[in-house]
Amino acid sequence: MALRNINISVGLVNFAGKLDVAREKGPEMRNLCVGQPGKAAHDPSLLKQPSTCDSCGEVTDRTALVKGVKQGNTYAIVKQDDVKEAKADTAALYKGKIECVTVPAEEFMAKTAAGKGLYYVLPAPGAEDNYQMIRELVEKHPELSFAGMYTPVSASGLYVLSARGGILVMEERTREQGLKPLPEVGGTVGPMYDLLEAVLDKMTMPYDPDAFEDKYALKLAELAVNAQDSVTVSTGSKEATKAAPAQSDESLADKLRALAAS
Repeated sequence: MALRNINISVGLVNFAGKLDVAREKGPEMRNLCVGQPGKAAHDPSLLKQPSTCDSCGEVTDRTALVKGVKQGNTYAIVKQDDVKEAKADTAALYKGKIECVTVPAEEFMAKTAAGKGLYYVLPAPGAEDNYQMIRELVEKHPELSFAGMYTPVSASGLYVLSARGGILVMEERTREQGLKPLPEVGGTVGPMYDLLEAVLDKMTMPYDPDAFEDKYALKLAELAVNAQDSVTVSTGSKEATKAAPAQSDESLADKLRALAAS
């Protein structure tokens, strides 16, 4: 994924930057053809869409394919049976259940990052009392993280329970092994930091959810409700965010001092 431009501002200070995906992609596994029944064997080759092979043509027997795990510009060949066994072994550990352990919340959150999955957890009929007991426990102990493993398909995800409005919420977290190595960033914290920190309370205001609404999603929902026809469309245009003009330290410091004196 290409880096995306972004401009971030906090009060009077802003900087132009770029967004980079922090999560590391897992091992990529693809089907490779080494020769279909009735055709000559050949070096492993990736299938094209639809399932065709440059040497064999249309693939008619998928059991004759081999699995390849991408490693740089090559694919390491692994046996189908080994892949199935590995999937079965990992899925059997936690599939369909989550066994939580309590760990210090500050430590757990610092050593993990946000994931993609977020779920409301509801009790099955007859399990309401136990549900409320666990919900009460989670809600009354924010100093603890109730974290555990869950396997919806084959890959085991790391999740943490929290309470929101009387409902349990299960949030996916990214393990450290799933993160890219931290990049190195230059620069120094200059003397103007103390002035910026001193005016921080003057820039702080109550959180208003309406201010952070996804206006685009709401507009799309409104358009969908009012649409007269239903058609399939596609668009892929993206515009890079323009960087704000650079601020001189002198003018910025003057603004901060004026804010601090107000």
